[in-house]
Amino acid sequence: MKKLFTLLLFCVASFASAQILDETFDSNANFTTSDPFFSDGFGDFFGLSGGVDDYNGEPVPTFIKPYTGFSGGFLTGMDLDGEGATLPISIEWTGVAIDGFGSLMFSGQFAEAFDAPGDIDQADFLLIEYQIDGGGYQNLLSFVGGDFSSTTNNGFFKEDTDFDGIGDGANLGDAAATFTKAIVGVGSALDLRMTISVNSGDEDFAVDSFSITGTAVVDDTPPVVTCPSPIVQDNDAGVCGAIVTFMDATATDDTDPNPTVTQTGGPLSGTLFPVGDTEVSYTAIDAAGNESLCTFTITVADAEAPVIACPDPITMDNDTGVCGAIVTYDAPIVTDNCPEPTSVQGSLTTLFDGGNTFDGNMFDVNILNDMTVQSFDVNLVDPTGDFEVYYKTGTYLGSETNAADWTLIGSATGVVSLGANTPTPLDLSLDLMLTAGQTYAFYVTSTGATVAYTNGGVAGDVLVSNADLEILEGSGGGYPFGTNFSPRNFNGTIIYESGGFNVQLVDGLASGEEFPVGTTTVTYEVSDAAGNVSMCSFDVVVNDTEAPDVACPDDQLVDVPTGEMFTLPDYSGDVIATDNCAVSVITQSPAAGMMVGAGTTTVIITVTDTAGNEVDCTFDVVVTEVLGITTNDITKINLSPNPASTIVSINATISTIEVFNMLGQKVLETNQNTFDVSSLIQGAYLVKITTDNGQTTKKLTVK
Repeated sequence: MKKLFTLLLFCVASFASAQILDETFDSNANFTTSDPFFSDGFGDFFGLSGGVDDYNGEPVPTFIKPYTGFSGGFLTGMDLDGEGATLPISIEWTGVAIDGFGSLMFSGQFAEAFDAPGDIDQADFLLIEYQIDGGGYQNLLSFVGGDFSSTTNNGFFKEDTDFDGIGDGANLGDAAATFTKAIVGVGSALDLRMTISVNSGDEDFAVDSFSITGTAVVDDTPPVVTCPSPIVQDNDAGVCGAIVTFMDATATDDTDPNPTVTQTGGPLSGTLFPVGDTEVSYTAIDAAGNESLCTFTITVADAEAPVIACPDPITMDNDTGVCGAIVTYDAPIVTDNCPEPTSVQGSLTTLFDGGNTFDGNMFDVNILNDMTVQSFDVNLVDPTGDFEVYYKTGTYLGSETNAADWTLIGSATGVVSLGANTPTPLDLSLDLMLTAGQTYAFYVTSTGATVAYTNGGVAGDVLVSNADLEILEGSGGGYPFGTNFSPRNFNGTIIYESGGFNVQLVDGLASGEEFPVGTTTVTYEVSDAAGNVSMCSFDVVVNDTEAPDVACPDDQLVDVPTGEMFTLPDYSGDVIATDNCAVSVITQSPAAGMMVGAGTTTVIITVTDTAGNEVDCTFDVVVTEVLGITTNDITKINLSPNPASTIVSINATISTIEVFNMLGQKVLETNQNTFDVSSLIQGAYLVKITTDNGQTTKKLTVK
């Protein structure tokens, strides 16, 4: 019959020897057997003797050997397969608690009664084995047959010290002999097994007093816990983070084979980790309560660039009288997978103590952190005033009176003063983005009202500063870009925003500036907190729709000899033409070189600018014929025939003949008094005839 054993555990002081197993064989409560106890009442038996006499209810055998040295009950047997038992028979102790103990030792008493001659043969054995935490049985103590008086039997049980199947140690005898062996290893639970095979009469064994002792160890050494290696991973698309998976930490311990490992910090594997560095920690605890901590870092890099959307393209007409237009547009819209950094409003005030007055001030600022300038407060002395704000990159020095160096970025009209030496807001929305590390200049001026400012020390010295910018000493001056006095200190406040997305104008002109006629491409760049950059562009088209102004010369009065033509000169030099941009072409009709006869000819001047805008003006050329000395001779000259289709003759001695079409173009020239017109197209022509007596012009029809 199999029965479970009861563990006897005696707790002792730290590092002292403690008995973990105490098997006295006074009952069968602590172990199990592969076959139940039995007895035939004579020489076949297996059970407890020594006054206990437990043979599973069967008679006490009569042939128990006369063992000595045992105290109380002991386990014994002889001819173990005599009553049908299966060899070998095993006796087992399972689940012996050894947690917290080291230097384990086994001790037990063993005997075998020798009958002359002995009856132990080569098939007989007694083997003690153990395993820790189910790791597989290992040999602990072995007895095999040896010292045979014949080849195979009539021997003793001898210890097999090297477990090679040959007895090479001490003999067992009638008296109980104690054997002690070290149990190698540590763990939580130990199983002990004794296997016995004796299979004929007078082959016997007896065992008693099995014990296991160990040294109770105070475990103050924490486990060794190993975290995964650091992880670097890009963000998931559209998310300010990433789903990250990782293995759990592992731990080893010198006494506890299975220390508990628990994640004690950071998001769990398979969850969303934010952009940036996140520390994940694990804690390992051994059976003694010792703890160890390890950490590793998961870095989620924001690799996704922000999305920047520029305004739609803008098309507008020029401002009157200007080769361009003031254009305002909305700031680009920026979105990103990570939230926009918080924008913080800031300001820096110089002083409001007056001392001098004029129209306005010029001064430099050094930008320490990226910012967007929005507005200014001023020291307005007059009850009301209109203001303009200009800026430029770099210092104002050298540009005090050069308006072309400056850009107008904002204006405020009807500003009501809050009192002298009191900040008066201009309430602008400039959206002027300035870059850290750069110097910029401002010109904050009224257009005629009186503002107050203060005498300075040295222009360019730092007047006031904070963590974001420095305002330097500057100058005061008249509007616009007039008389300048230096050093003078601006009385006012710069109002700005810092933080948020870093949006910069990298090409083109800012909103509120004058864009030239034509196409200007405006490009903005944005960078997020991780340094990812995106750009967008849009076109601003300013059309020149303004026609030029033109003034023609007065009417022209000219005299020609009777019968002669007047050749029109080029009058463009006498035309006064202006344009908001530039005049490109001046044309005249009739064209210069055209011959006109007596009477009034209207000349049309057309002025075209570079954009194709046209304007006309007109004046008259009045031709009057007067008699000359050679008039009678010249007037007698005739063309024959007229109309003509081939040869035309002139009834005079000529110097030259020139034939012109009605556009004033010369189509034929000769010094003969005959000429051929067959190559000319049909129509009217003017023939200019030059003789020694003068010139005359005749009309010729070619048919």
